[in-house]
Amino acid sequence: MTRRIIVRPKASQDLDDHFAYIAENNFEAALKFFDLARSTIA
Repeated sequence: MTRRIIVRPKASQDLDDHFAYIAENNFEAALKFFDLARSTIA
C-alpha cells in the first residue's frame, strides 16, 4: 500500500523560506537540508 502525499503550496513555500534562511549563512547546508527534506516527503 502506497500513500499519496500532497505538498500544499504553503508547505512548499515554507520549505523554500527555510532554505533561504539557512543559505544566508551556509549555502551547502541549505542544499543538504532541501534535498533531505524533499527526499523525506517523496
